[in-house]
Amino acid sequence: MECNKLFVCSEEGAKIMDGCCSEECKQSEFKRPFDPDNAFRPFRKWYNYFDDEFKERELQEK
Repeated sequence: MECNKLFVCSEEGAKIMDGCCSEECKQSEFKRPFDPDNAFRPFRKWYNYFDDEFKERELQEK
């Protein structure tokens, strides 16, 4: 989620890269879940991607 780059890739490329723009993003602990069947649907609000534990941590860091 920390990277929010807009990039162009093919459907095959999206599957290979797991929806990520780089290897660094692919390894990130904050990587958005990737669903190849819905690869071209827009991303939803950040809180739809993470569980309550992550959300609590986010609030504590502020």
